[in-house]
Amino acid sequence: MSANSLQNAELFIFTDNMTMEGTFYRGNSDSKLLFELILWLQGLDLHSNNKMHIVHMAGSCMVHQGTNGLSRGDLSSGVMIGAPILDYIPLHLTALDHSSSLLPWIQQWCPASTYAPCSQWSCMNVGMELKEVHITLMVYGDQTK
Repeated sequence: MSANSLQNAELFIFTDNMTMEGTFYRGNSDSKLLFELILWLQGLDLHSNNKMHIVHMAGSCMVHQGTNGLSRGDLSSGVMIGAPILDYIPLHLTALDHSSSLLPWIQQWCPASTYAPCSQWSCMNVGMELKEVHITLMVYGDQTK
């Protein structure tokens, strides 16, 4: 892919390799091959006005999604048999949607009067109305469900 083939886009690269994800954001690696990959990706990102995100996924999710088996010629699961890719990439879910134990855990160490779960759109308004120092639990997505 050339730097001119995709402009002003937001790209998500999903990997089950935490080293690759960490190296992308850190910008350096002792591994020459990994360093060259990261340098190429960051150069592509910079010169094309794209915003690239490297997102870690559990290896088991990659197997169910179907791309894990591509290098072995396995075309019999997940998106490779026609399942929608977004079924495997739950970016629309918030941290609270992912874990039913998160909010109770936060409530254990943060009294109810000092936190305010909010949507991506209401955080600014809620934060501006508070009179004391508070913790705002920032979660993305629609919290009206």
